[in-house]
Amino acid sequence: MATGARRLSRALLPALLPALLPLAILACSAGGRDAVAGAPAAAGLHDGAWVGSAFHFPVFARVQVTVTAGRIAAVRILGHFSSEHGKPAEALAATIVQRQSIAVDAVAGATHSSGVILQAAGRALGKARGP
Repeated sequence: MATGARRLSRALLPALLPALLPLAILACSAGGRDAVAGAPAAAGLHDGAWVGSAFHFPVFARVQVTVTAGRIAAVRILGHFSSEHGKPAEALAATIVQRQSIAVDAVAGATHSSGVILQAAGRALGKARGP
């Protein structure tokens, strides 16, 4: 019986994992918003270059967010380890700058990488807010 359950879990896990991992990433992140009155992620930032990273197996991202005059001036992907399917998520860097927030939609087909990149950017912005 344990063998049958093991076979079943081996068959279901690859099918369910792509659907569940992005949801787990979004549930663990701040969703791109401050807890106070739903303020945009770019509110109250200190100028400088801030680095954040995130890892959710098998994806890793390291992101630098540059803040000038209290606004997100640039987002640079310093490192992104993923499959070739995750590469399109790197376009989120420009979207974050354009919208001045990490509350943006994931890139279709690269949702896992999108979540990791957004979480890394969120961590960098958290440093920019300071204590």
